[in-house]
Amino acid sequence: MIIGRVTRDALHQDWTELADGCWVRRYAEWDVNVGVVAGDDGLLVIDTRGTADQGRALRDDVRRLDPRPVRWVANTHQHFDHTFGNVAFDDAAIHAHEHAAAGLQQAADRARELCLELNATRPTEPDARRRILRELFRAGGDSVILEPPFFCDYGFNVELGERVFFNFNCVILDVCPVRIGSYTLFGPGVQILTPMHPLNAVQRRGKEFGKPIEIGSDVWVGGGALILPGVRIGSRTVIGAGSVVTRDLPEAVFAAGNPCRVIREVDSLSP
Repeated sequence: MIIGRVTRDALHQDWTELADGCWVRRYAEWDVNVGVVAGDDGLLVIDTRGTADQGRALRDDVRRLDPRPVRWVANTHQHFDHTFGNVAFDDAAIHAHEHAAAGLQQAADRARELCLELNATRPTEPDARRRILRELFRAGGDSVILEPPFFCDYGFNVELGERVFFNFNCVILDVCPVRIGSYTLFGPGVQILTPMHPLNAVQRRGKEFGKPIEIGSDVWVGGGALILPGVRIGSRTVIGAGSVVTRDLPEAVFAAGNPCRVIREVDSLSP
């Protein structure tokens, strides 16, 4: 993940503000979030993945935000090193990395504050709930129907279609984008989880990554189900209560179990 800092005047329409002066952009075709940090002497880019073509594309996008040359690139991928002219980690790069991390923490704190406020509202305060949901989610806050308590990591990675419904005690860990289609229903206690950790114990101490989740329209997810990283669920599919969804599911099927498997097709005319 690359986190970016640019001025509001330089903001491109595809970039999203995480916190004060901290920006991020989603490159869906790469399955990664990218950005820049603008300092007094140039631009800092922080990344751990990519190809040479992606590096060149990122360089061009960064130049649209700010024409100044890239001074530091702190990453572990040689293609970005060649593209930007990498300088090894130095005090300035480390400081900027810490600043970016602080921006993410601010974004996480913001989401937790909003969830805390949401979860404290009364059923007789629909206007307050709607205001919070609009602020919390990237899209869909205008029409989502949600029963508190609800919890998420950032909120800005959650894109909802029309009239998505969450029952009590749902969780979305959105370190990567979560896209949910219109009229999809989630039973109580459903968890949508994008984060992943290395299997290697030593690497797990300092690394985290994730995979986006996509759920189609008119899906019904039964109570207590777990949707794991990288999963795609087709529209009109029904997930049985307590299922653990570890792999993609097609459209219009009933699936259940641990791991979740297709049981049968769903007739569109069935009650």
